[in-house]
Amino acid sequence: MNELSNSVKVIGVYNKILTSITSNITTVNLINELTITKAADKQNWRDGFLTYTMTINNKNNTNFFNTVITNIIDTTLVDFVENSISINSKPASGSEYSYDSDTHILKINLAEVAANTDTIVTFRIKKKYNRQFYLKSNCSFTYNNKTINSNTIIVRSYMVIPRNFSFDCKSPFWRC
Repeated sequence: MNELSNSVKVIGVYNKILTSITSNITTVNLINELTITKAADKQNWRDGFLTYTMTINNKNNTNFFNTVITNIIDTTLVDFVENSISINSKPASGSEYSYDSDTHILKINLAEVAANTDTIVTFRIKKKYNRQFYLKSNCSFTYNNKTINSNTIIVRSYMVIPRNFSFDCKSPFWRC
């Protein structure tokens, strides 16, 4: 197993005092040349659906069977869109995923992650409220009783102001 370690050292002047700060060391295990990357189709989300894409890159000469991608959906801000999952551009069947509305956990079952290929999984979410917020998300990939985590992404949601909205003194959003 390979490890990638990273830390940061910052040197500067703070309140006229030379200061040096070193971060914690973060170590990521590079397991069997497998990676999982999560992305969103929008960084700034105004309306409509947001589509997440998880890409499993298998640089091995080994196939992996009965693997699982796990996502926790922040249901204080968004809802999972049922039947929106696709695996390698094909709609997922009900047996290929489960969503637990009590725990907000989406599990996507992959029968096989083929050697030397990318496996691409997508699903959609929708806003619960028309307001501004930041949505932070990542996922994990489990195979052979081992788990690797994806990167964390942040999407900014903007409030959509209706076209017929009038900015006058009677509006609670406008101060005259």
